Amino acid sequence: MSLYPRPPPSGMGEVKAMISPDIHQYGSVELNTIFEEYYRQFPPYEGAELLTMLAQRTHCARACAKWAAF
Repeated sequence: MSLYPRPPPSGMGEVKAMISPDIHQYGSVELNTIFEEYYRQFPPYEGAELLTMLAQRTHCARACAKWAAF
């Protein structure tokens, strides 16, 4: 058991899902190492959890847009 709690998931779930295959295929060893370490330290949202977080982000953006119209 760790003395420190696991960090919350990051907002990089869509990045991992959309461009991770290209990073692995075309990225340098150093770039791949950076992304893998980031994903290890800050696990991205995936699956239904990712969709929920994207929906919340969209909700907030729309709410802010309403206020900006004034």
